[in-house]
Amino acid sequence: MEIFFSLVQRKVVSPCDFASLDVLADTLTAFVDRYNVTATPFKWKYTAADLERHLARLDDDTAPAVAGSVARLPVPPPDTNDHGSRVESEPSARALAQAA
Repeated sequence: MEIFFSLVQRKVVSPCDFASLDVLADTLTAFVDRYNVTATPFKWKYTAADLERHLARLDDDTAPAVAGSVARLPVPPPDTNDHGSRVESEPSARALAQAA
């Protein structure tokens, strides 16, 4: 479905030069009608074995970094901001009630 909607976005919606919603609807309907006549099944190059290899690499924390892969960044402790600086947490409702 994502591939189909990507095609619709690129080939129909992207120009954004429709005089009205009716024109857009007619254009979408014409595209779908033509697509249904000319469409062929996608030939996937990414196999189940490729997926298994990819998932195994993701599960292996000791795997060396591969060019183009996403590095795992350390997650800061909850009492720090995104830059690692300590932040004061807001007092809890219990602490406020005890202070009153």
